[in-house]
Amino acid sequence: MPTNREHDSQSLPETASAASPTAHRSARIPDDTSPAIWNIREARNPDFVEREAQLLRIERDLSEHGIAVLNEDTPSVGGVGKSQLAREYAYRHADEYQVVWWVQAEESGALQFGYAQLLTALNLLAGVQDEPQHSVEAARDYLSNHSGWLLIFDGIESPEALEHSLPAKGAGHVIVTTLLGAASLPHESIPVGPLARDESLLYLQKCLPGIDAEEVESITDQLDRSPLILHLITRYITGARVSVREALATLRSKTPIPLRSNVTKEVYKGVLRIIVGMILERLRKRHPSVRDLATVCAFLAPHDIPFFLLNQDIEGLSRRLSETVRNEKALNDSLDTLEAFGLIERHDTSISMHEIVQEAIREQLTQESHKAWATAAVRLITGAFPFRQNYRTPIPTCNRLLAHSLGATQYAEEADVAKESSALLLYHVGLYLHGRSALDEAKTCYLLSIAIGHKVYGVTHPTFATRINSLGIVEHELGNLQEAKECFEKAFEICEALFGPLHEAVYTVDDDAMLTMPIRNLCIILEELGDIEAAQFTYERAMKIYLEVYGWNHPAVAECANRFGQTWHRLGRPAKARNCFEKAVLAEESSAEADGEILALYLSNLGSVLMELNELALAHERLERALRLDRLAFEDRHPAIGRDLANLGNANRLLRRFDDAERCYKEALDIIEGTEERDAPHVASLLNHLGVVLLELGKATEARTYLERALALNTARQGENSPETVRNLINLGRTLDHLDAHSDAMEHFKRALSIVEADNGKKSERQATIIYRIGRSHHANDEFDEALQCLQRAMKIDKGLFGEQHTAVARDAFAIGNVLADMNDNMVAMGHLTLALDIYENTLGKNDPKARKVRRRLDELSQ
Repeated sequence: MPTNREHDSQSLPETASAASPTAHRSARIPDDTSPAIWNIREARNPDFVEREAQLLRIERDLSEHGIAVLNEDTPSVGGVGKSQLAREYAYRHADEYQVVWWVQAEESGALQFGYAQLLTALNLLAGVQDEPQHSVEAARDYLSNHSGWLLIFDGIESPEALEHSLPAKGAGHVIVTTLLGAASLPHESIPVGPLARDESLLYLQKCLPGIDAEEVESITDQLDRSPLILHLITRYITGARVSVREALATLRSKTPIPLRSNVTKEVYKGVLRIIVGMILERLRKRHPSVRDLATVCAFLAPHDIPFFLLNQDIEGLSRRLSETVRNEKALNDSLDTLEAFGLIERHDTSISMHEIVQEAIREQLTQESHKAWATAAVRLITGAFPFRQNYRTPIPTCNRLLAHSLGATQYAEEADVAKESSALLLYHVGLYLHGRSALDEAKTCYLLSIAIGHKVYGVTHPTFATRINSLGIVEHELGNLQEAKECFEKAFEICEALFGPLHEAVYTVDDDAMLTMPIRNLCIILEELGDIEAAQFTYERAMKIYLEVYGWNHPAVAECANRFGQTWHRLGRPAKARNCFEKAVLAEESSAEADGEILALYLSNLGSVLMELNELALAHERLERALRLDRLAFEDRHPAIGRDLANLGNANRLLRRFDDAERCYKEALDIIEGTEERDAPHVASLLNHLGVVLLELGKATEARTYLERALALNTARQGENSPETVRNLINLGRTLDHLDAHSDAMEHFKRALSIVEADNGKKSERQATIIYRIGRSHHANDEFDEALQCLQRAMKIDKGLFGEQHTAVARDAFAIGNVLADMNDNMVAMGHLTLALDIYENTLGKNDPKARKVRRRLDELSQ
């Protein structure tokens, strides 16, 4: 797989360790009815009005269909209470579920990580500590096979995202909120609009205790009954300590639009903007640092803004805000004020701000202020993001900053500020997503980083090359080979332009890995595209570069030589492959950073090709060494040890050390069957080889068991007519002959023959061998005429392929002689046996076991 060994080297803080403000309220259910797994941060809304009809509709849809979809009637701008309805339902019915899980689905990558966190919680509940991988599929599979769960996807943005979110089956429930219209949804929806008049009256009475009926009427008459609008105006009244009449007068003075007639999307947003502006103006006069805090939050993602992100003293914040965030009490007081005015909701370790409120705050700013606060938001996140060279393990801080990183960099790009910081941040977000297998999201971040970086660095810069190389890697993992190839070609082109001729690259102060990464990855892609010749040419070029940059004694040279050998091997050039594998072994052995695990892999490759070249003793020695290294590096049941044992078993089999081969194969099989590779194609090959060895040891009954398993596995994985299936059929037929099940043996041989003849109409050695085997089975069944016919046909094919003096012809002649002898035609039989003896003695020598066997048979007939 293509790799990226180095990333941007800027050093930034690794952790965000600042203290968190004191929790304001708990998001947990305060009694023993809590589900075992529950992640809703927001507390139950004490001001929720009784929207009973819609809550009953949610309950009905969940009961009948397993899913309830909440969308909006006009205007579709949000703020009508969809999320509040979903939250209220979750609290009311918490005791009916074991799992209640909320995902902010409108945020990039949220589905992936919402499911990842759910699977982690499920694993922890079961006592499993491992980090889940490919979490969407794993969590969906888990839920599909369990009941008692409620998933809430808040803010689904497309029908495709909705369908991808849902478990395939299961007895759980799903609530979805979305701005999508009913026509575009694959499920019947529940429209959510403004509050009914009686609901508005009830809400106002809850939020404004002591309000008189006339004041209630004046608010509901003049304002659209959106829960968000009513929330903001009531919080303005209580927070600013003004009367209802004064608040409405201020509002009316700022807009000539009749607020209760012809409510359109524009009017709705205009009213929200005015009310938010009234709150901000109040804060500017009384609490300027609090207004600054609200402003910087408006440039982050709306949900789960963590306290540790806010209490950083970052360059670019206003002086008064910097003083506030450094002081925990001052920050707590500021958050209390923002919550009192309704601009945020406060949770245990974070706050949230409605996206419509964020938009309204941003719209209050001048162009220059917009640029300054967009820059400050990016700096906040880069100050808290745990930058790494790689992200092999999950980092909770990264998880919480993903959405904020994407949101802040988007605002910065729109304002044309903080380019370098945004490009760096997006690249590392991409690396983290890549490490968590969120490939599409990682690709998006890489592309954004490259687009912004182009403006910062130009197109000829090491950083630019690194990021294009990373994009190529994720394209490769997504299966987009042509796109990956173009990325690696571009990255290498940049490296050549930077470092110049190879002899100059040796002395450059820049990171020499930059020169070697893209061309190494390009070689792999060319192989996968099937352009082996281009891959060979590129590997030759890569080897020259690696030797110039690193010298012989370096792991990078060893790796390149090993891959070069693999391409020669695939081209059917084992001698060339051997040369490369030997260089790989030598380079790794001589390296100051020699890795026993890697060296074992190179030795294993070398041993395999030495077997093909019939240098069996040398192959055995290399494979034994590989096994010793892997036993030192890994625990006893590691797959690498299984691989080494299988290869060593092959060498022992070819050396006719069948007892040793049996031991190696069985130990390898025991290891591999405990891994995810138990059904892989190479396992069928191992089973087949073990069956052959057992047959050679006279253990035909045991051999049959393994060969039948091999046949079943190959048929399932490779198909009914694959070459591997033919090989299994032949070996199983031989075993059945040893067990005197000759008719069954013939059925297997005939099936193999039909596959070979259908695949290739030409005469072939395999065809002759199978016909020979059928003849032998007929002979064992005392069906002499049929046997003689088959064996004569096999001899005719072998003579046509190899000539008169080939060992295959001798084999056929010997078998024909035996059939004729059993038919009492001794004179003709001895003629065939004499032909077989002459060929064996001339080709293999007089003392060869096959020659001695024929000679003994002639002696028997001549007596």
